[in-house]
Amino acid sequence: MTPAGMQAGDEGIAVAVTLSRSGRFADPFEGLPTGPTAHLPPLYPLETSYIYRMFGYGKTAAGIRNGICIAGLGLLYASFPAATWALGLAAEPGAIAGALAAIYPAFRAGEVFRGRDEWAAAALMLWLTVLIYRMCTRAKARLVDTLLFGLGWGLLLHMQPSLVIVLPLHALILLLYRSPIPVRRRLAQMATAGAIAILMLVPWTIRNHSVLGAWIFMRDNLGLEMAVSNGDGAQPSQQDNWHSGWYCAVHPSCHAAAADEIRHVGEVEYNRRRLHEAAGWIQRHPRRAGMLTLARAFEFWADIPSNRSTFVVRSLWSLFAWIGMAVMWRANYRLQARLLGSALVFYPLIYYLIQYTNRYVMPICFAIFLPAGFALHQAYLAWRGRAVPLPPAPL
Repeated sequence: MTPAGMQAGDEGIAVAVTLSRSGRFADPFEGLPTGPTAHLPPLYPLETSYIYRMFGYGKTAAGIRNGICIAGLGLLYASFPAATWALGLAAEPGAIAGALAAIYPAFRAGEVFRGRDEWAAAALMLWLTVLIYRMCTRAKARLVDTLLFGLGWGLLLHMQPSLVIVLPLHALILLLYRSPIPVRRRLAQMATAGAIAILMLVPWTIRNHSVLGAWIFMRDNLGLEMAVSNGDGAQPSQQDNWHSGWYCAVHPSCHAAAADEIRHVGEVEYNRRRLHEAAGWIQRHPRRAGMLTLARAFEFWADIPSNRSTFVVRSLWSLFAWIGMAVMWRANYRLQARLLGSALVFYPLIYYLIQYTNRYVMPICFAIFLPAGFALHQAYLAWRGRAVPLPPAPL
C-alpha cells in the first residue's frame, strides 16, 4: 500500500516505494516488511523511486511510470527497421514487424501498468545483437565495439539477469565465425568485454553479500518462484494461480506467515528452503511436473488460451517467427539466424519451469517480431515474383 492508499501488487514498485522513502532496497512484498532484499535486480526499483520522489505516490506518478513503458515500447518498435537494416536484412522486414507490433498489444497489460523495464531490456538486447553481428562481419576489430559490448551487457544484467544465457552463445558465435580477424584477437575482445561486464556487477554483488550474507548473482528469488510454480495447487500461469487462490496460499506478497518466515530466517535461507521443497515435489510428482512444464512452454509462445484475441495474435507471431528463422537459414542469412535463435531457443528454458506471465516474453520480443517480419516480407516478394536477395558480403 502506497502512502496515497493505492495498491500495486508488484514487488518492483514495493521496493521502489521503500527506496524512495528510506533509501533502502527492502520490503518487496507490499504492506509486509521483510527487510533487505535482492528479490529483483536493482535498476527498475531505483529508476521508479525517483519518479515517486518527484511526483508522489498517486495517480500522477503511476501515469508517468505507465507512460514511460508505453513510450519505450513505441521506441523499440520504431527502431525495428533500423535494426533489420543493420543486420543486413533490409529495412522492410523491420518496418512490417514494427507496424504490426504497434497495432495490437501482444503482451496485454505487460505493455502498460504491469510492465517493468522489459521494453528497455528488449531494446538493449536488440542492439547488442546488432553489435555482435557487426563485430562478426567487420574486417578489423575495434576497441569501441568491445567497450560497448561489455558496458551494454553489464547494464542489461541489472535489468534482466536471465538473459545472461545468451551472452556466452553470442561470444561463441563470434569466435567460430569465419572472420578475417584472428581468433586470438576475437578471444581478447570477449575477455575484455566480459571483464567490463563483471566489474559492473561488483557493487550490487558486494551490497548483497553485505546485507544478506550470501554471494548472489543479481537476484535471489528463484526458490520462491519454483515453489509457487510447482506444488499441489500450482497452475501453469500466474493469472491462473492468482484466480485459484494458490498464489496467495504460498507467496509472501499476500501470505503473512511466509513473510514472517522471511523476517525470521532471512530472504536467502527462505528461498533456499522453497527451492528444496519445489525440487522435492517435482521428484515425487514427475508426471504432474512434466505437464506443468509443457503447459508453461505452450503459453510462453502462445499466451493463455482464455485470453482469446491475444492467444490468436501471439500464436501467429510465434508461428511466423519460426517460419522466418527457417526462411532466413535457407536464404543464407545464417549468422543472423544464429544470433536471433540463441535468444529464441535458450532464454525461455528457465521460464518453462516457473509460472507463466507475458512479462517474461517481452525481453526477447524482438527475436520473435523480426523473423516474423522477415517471413512476411519474403512471402510478399514471392507473391510479387521477385527473387529473395542474397546477404551482402561481410563488412
